Amino acid sequence: QESWSTSTTKQEAWPVDATDESSATQPNESQSAATTTRSIETTPEGGKIVKYRNGTVKEVRPDGMVEVRFTNGDVKRTLPDKKIVVYYYREAKTKHTTFHDGLEVYEFPNGQVEKHFSDGSKEIFFPDNTRKVIHVDGTHESVFPDGVIVREYANDQSGLQEIITPDGQVRHEYIDV
Repeated sequence: QESWSTSTTKQEAWPVDATDESSATQPNESQSAATTTRSIETTPEGGKIVKYRNGTVKEVRPDGMVEVRFTNGDVKRTLPDKKIVVYYYREAKTKHTTFHDGLEVYEFPNGQVEKHFSDGSKEIFFPDNTRKVIHVDGTHESVFPDGVIVREYANDQSGLQEIITPDGQVRHEYIDV
């Protein structure tokens, strides 16, 4: 962990510039600019630490990485190229990474990983190595560790499941819908 020392501190009132990473720190209508302040500390390395009255802390590092630490323990990191944003939800112990192409990846504490694509499709990896794909048309396809594939068609009102065994055999089953 880096140690930061303060070389400059100043108080600023709202409005905060439009590039501020922390919308949670902006005043609501009942707050006035005079009562909402923040302090900015410039680090010897050229970075800045912005401390908001509500306890949120924003650190802008010299390399351009921005980290916002919220009072609830959540942390948001924007990487220097601004193409990747990582948000860590402390209470849920879940990491949410957003990429510039629209891909969003959720990593849960039980090992489950979900990829949400910009076209609306999803791919979910479960801790037992089961993989589930949810296609844009709503079709669900699950691939189990033993090689069995189960497809459920979104537009099929009959509850049809198509089951494909590892040796390529296909059978149809109907579930209660």
